[in-house]
Amino acid sequence: MAEFNKVVLLGRLTRDPDLRYTGAKLAVCEFSLATHHHYRAHEEVKDEVSFVDIVVFGKPGESSKEYLKKRSRVWVDGRLVQRRWETAKGKNEANSRLSQIWSLTRGLTRPLPKLRNNFALLPLMNT
Repeated sequence: MAEFNKVVLLGRLTRDPDLRYTGAKLAVCEFSLATHHHYRAHEEVKDEVSFVDIVVFGKPGESSKEYLKKRSRVWVDGRLVQRRWETAKGKNEANSRLSQIWSLTRGLTRPLPKLRNNFALLPLMNT
């Protein structure tokens, strides 16, 4: 059976995007996205917040830095990547982040039921 790794998130940036360049002059833009989940538990409405690190490479990363800022509402479509390493003290560590972004959309000024025509697509695609 084939494997599939695609994640779609809708949320808000928790900080301004951070743009840097590798030694090979590849743009790497990083930011964090907060997503909210509301649910009911025993007649009480609860709010759960998740924070996801996002990494965007190349021209899309440069566009992210130019068009996004803290509190921007975005729709991100990408691949989940988990990194694992061992610390100097021998402790195993891991974290997950969204990488290899295929599309990134900003906007959403209207309520969620009216999503279809309310996005401004960022110029992220390499041409």
